[in-house]
Amino acid sequence: MTPRSDQRDELVSEFGDRFIDMLRIHGVLGQEGLEIAFRAVPRHRFVRRYLDQRRKKPRMVRVNVDRPTPAQLSSIYRNHSLTTHRPPGPISTVSQPSLVAQMLSLLDLKPGTNVLEIGAGSGWNAALIAHLVGTRGRISSVELVSEVAAEARRAVAREGYRNVQIVTGNGANGHAGGAPFDRIISTVGSPDIFPTWVNQVKGGGKLLVPLQAFPHGPFCLMSLFKKRGTHLVGDVHGHAWFILLQGEDGAGADVEVEVQDRLKTARGKKKGRKKRAPWACVHPGAIPHHRANLLFMAYLAGMRIEQHQKTFLLSSPDTDGYCVLEDDSLQPLGRRDVHDQFMEIAEQWLASGAPGVTNYRIEVWPRTARKRRPRSGWLVEREHSKLILRLKN
Repeated sequence: MTPRSDQRDELVSEFGDRFIDMLRIHGVLGQEGLEIAFRAVPRHRFVRRYLDQRRKKPRMVRVNVDRPTPAQLSSIYRNHSLTTHRPPGPISTVSQPSLVAQMLSLLDLKPGTNVLEIGAGSGWNAALIAHLVGTRGRISSVELVSEVAAEARRAVAREGYRNVQIVTGNGANGHAGGAPFDRIISTVGSPDIFPTWVNQVKGGGKLLVPLQAFPHGPFCLMSLFKKRGTHLVGDVHGHAWFILLQGEDGAGADVEVEVQDRLKTARGKKKGRKKRAPWACVHPGAIPHHRANLLFMAYLAGMRIEQHQKTFLLSSPDTDGYCVLEDDSLQPLGRRDVHDQFMEIAEQWLASGAPGVTNYRIEVWPRTARKRRPRSGWLVEREHSKLILRLKN
């Protein structure tokens, strides 16, 4: 060992200690063994490159995992997601550490657990799972993009995790070769709960899925389900913005263009007076969360919600016109029908105590199941399933 390598090891250890402190502050290390796992699986060992967005002009930084620089360690051990692949190629990230810890805690992993992961990313999450389930446990991780899968495969092999299998394929299809699973976790936002997932998890097994709150948007409900017979029951444990599942059953490549075209059409209509939104009174940092909570109730009430960057476009099959939502304002475009309908929903939302997404329970039934809207709840039909949602008492 040289003095320089000793110095680097001390620096890595220092960043690792502060990293654990950060996770403790966020209160996400409650599950037994989770802190040990995060110490045993250093994040920088799974980051070969990342997009440095702290520069005026963001650029990709290549990392030697054996000799990371102090600046690289500072970026890697922050509580932020890291983009490791970006357009024109595939998009892939290493998730925000506190979110990773929260999700692993919800999974309640035990030694010997058989886990399916949808979205391999860098392999870091699979390695953490491998540490938690021990040598008797197994992890099958399905990744659509062969380049990303190959890098994750090399990373977990280099770090010595022999019970992790990285499979190249469409995550919507699961992995029949490793089923049945005790746990299924998706690290990407999903538009639906696919029948293959329900079929491949054991009775009484759990699925943790960031379920898109409304189609074609990155806002997702962190939903933990338990299998009961042919259906799932569960709760929403929070929300986050996720990269969306790609592939035949995932996010369509043309959706963003369609939303931009509709927004352009809406902006060409007569503009009504811009007003301050119901959530404009809260702290600026909380605006996206409260706005999303209200938008979710509007979606349950039948409104169409579409997002382009920081702008939301509202429309309705029952009325004409549009309503555009910005950070702290809303504006009717064309007839005021949609604006007025949205404001009625906002009053109902406020009268209900401005419920957040964690106030909802969800049942997931097969698309063919004969289900009606409950008296005190909502029925949402997705392509492969029917969702019944109720507010908790």
